Amino acid sequence: MNAGDWLYCAISGDYDTLLRATLPDGSTAENDDQNGDQRHSLLVARSSVGGSATVEVSGYQGATGAYDLSCKSFSETAPLFARQASLQAGAGGATRYMNRYSVPVQSGDFVLANLSDGNFDMVLRAQAPGGQEYQADDPENLFFEVSQAGTVELVATSYNVGETGNYRLETQVARGPQVLRQLPLQLNAGSPMSIDYSIPAAGLYLIRAESSDFDTVLSLRNKRTNEVVENDDYGEGYNSMAVMEAQAGTELEIGIRDYHGQNGGQFTITVLRAQTQRPANANGSYQLSERSERDIARYEDWYDVNVEGPGVAFVSVRSSSFDPIVRVRTADGLGYQNDDYNDDRSWSALAVPVPGPGRMRICVTSYEDRSTGQYDLQVFHAPTERPASIAPNWGN
Repeated sequence: MNAGDWLYCAISGDYDTLLRATLPDGSTAENDDQNGDQRHSLLVARSSVGGSATVEVSGYQGATGAYDLSCKSFSETAPLFARQASLQAGAGGATRYMNRYSVPVQSGDFVLANLSDGNFDMVLRAQAPGGQEYQADDPENLFFEVSQAGTVELVATSYNVGETGNYRLETQVARGPQVLRQLPLQLNAGSPMSIDYSIPAAGLYLIRAESSDFDTVLSLRNKRTNEVVENDDYGEGYNSMAVMEAQAGTELEIGIRDYHGQNGGQFTITVLRAQTQRPANANGSYQLSERSERDIARYEDWYDVNVEGPGVAFVSVRSSSFDPIVRVRTADGLGYQNDDYNDDRSWSALAVPVPGPGRMRICVTSYEDRSTGQYDLQVFHAPTERPASIAPNWGN
């Protein structure tokens, strides 16, 4: 191998294969169970200096058997395809569908919203007057205070691109919370504690825990329904806040503990009750469909690259502007994807088996939604008659 060369090693056997390599620069690489297949192992690694690489074939937990080994080194000096470009807003990309709901609010209001009964992986987002943004996923529950009058925009969407389905949205606006009780208390170091509070009238109750001595974690348990909610770090500092609806006469167990499990000190529990409104336009059963508003989730650049014969294609994308993802679809229709090669968020790379001459489609996109910036794409091709099969991990 020359300095900067890549080593590609693939093994298939009739036993649980294990593959190791020591590169000329002294770095090592190991693989067992390529893409979960115990009979295949695959290595792709780069050496910073020239010399000989040593490849070791063995079996997991001493397994033995026949195997077929293929090793190849290839250089970055002559890429098959190279492009320095910019991922820009508006580039064609993956689409999520979304439904918007506008909720009028006043300063000091608390907004509670949740999605439920969905037959897809739901995500709930909100933007408050002033630009504060909130997002909830698994569970899809939002609870926040509004600092100025205006309109809160709720967005029901999906975690995965292109998903549609049915769901239920419930939204409440808690206005004018009144203090019912304020309790100064002491938490012994390392000892959680709880107190009971009897609900005087049906309604929405906000419980706040405040301390400058320890990091509060607040929990509420409705003793009638056994519903439990917990909150840590509401707002700034060590404070916590949780909210629960309860009927008159319900015993509410208010629990408090230190986040680190070892501190204690003075704290105050405040019980507030608020009048609630349920906006008609943001409560009910709804459908996320292809007729919903479209949201470009990630921008994508696509390139077509022709290869003249079988071999291994190595596709590399680097960017200092965003966290890149690289995808490849080979001529036989199989798809491959990588994000964060060797845990490097600025670099994604793939080794892809090329069965024969034809066209590869290469996609450059981002991990974060709506990311943009410069990137460097390089494609190398190492001819080999029998490229090892690699299980596809993207698309159909």
